[in-house]
Amino acid sequence: MSEENYFRFPLAILQGLNYYEPHQDYGELPSYSDIMEDAISYAVINAGIGYKRNKGQEDFEEELEVAIEEIRSDSTHCYEGVSDYTKYALVGASICKVSLKSSFDYDNASWFYQEYSQHVFPLVTMKAEIFWAAFHQARYEDNKGDLPARGISWREFRILCAILSVKKNREGFSFVGWQEIQARSCGMLRKPYKATKRIPEHLTTPYSQKQIKRTCDRLEALNFFTRCRHSKGNRGGFMAYSFKHSPEDLRKAVGRWASFRRGDSIRQNRAADLAYALKNQ
Repeated sequence: MSEENYFRFPLAILQGLNYYEPHQDYGELPSYSDIMEDAISYAVINAGIGYKRNKGQEDFEEELEVAIEEIRSDSTHCYEGVSDYTKYALVGASICKVSLKSSFDYDNASWFYQEYSQHVFPLVTMKAEIFWAAFHQARYEDNKGDLPARGISWREFRILCAILSVKKNREGFSFVGWQEIQARSCGMLRKPYKATKRIPEHLTTPYSQKQIKRTCDRLEALNFFTRCRHSKGNRGGFMAYSFKHSPEDLRKAVGRWASFRRGDSIRQNRAADLAYALKNQ
């Protein structure tokens, strides 16, 4: 098991789908911490399911026994005859180092997981320390906790979710434009975002290009990620984001990617030329 813990949850969590059903009028707005708690509910069950799939039934049962024993003295909850989702939550919470006391709502966690399982793609994989910084900041802003020493704002959290939800290439980085970040920070991919006529109220107004740029500049300065622009000319181009490369390593990785792409184009053109020549012999 990796020493570094991660939370995995659908990008759609940002939409607060458990609060906004398509067939219902918008009700009470979800708070920032409501959204975070949905993410925890999904992440711990997802981790438990992954542990059972990767380690097998026997190891899963052993981990479940340990998890129950660790919290039994602090909880009045009965663990006899619980659902599979509750078992996944107990094991996943242990893996993610989430403290589950008697106040944790297992039934709601199961319901949230099943609801969001219809909206799994794309997933956000976020380091636990980053998630907790955002979680405690959200609780503070909702008047539910103290101000954390190093919190992450709601805007920063949403933009990090947007970037982390983009698939990385073989070099370990991803190209993300500001319009894609704008869409994904609302919990949607760009195409359905452009087609939708209604965005949940807690996500309005979508972040502007300037807001996204300022926030990304700040996050890069704080070493959350590194960036590198790749362009064929003097202006424009693609912005590469990486959470694992140093600035210099990222520039080299983007160079390798560009070189490989040029090689692919040359090989494709040569193959097309050869096919044309053979056809006309």
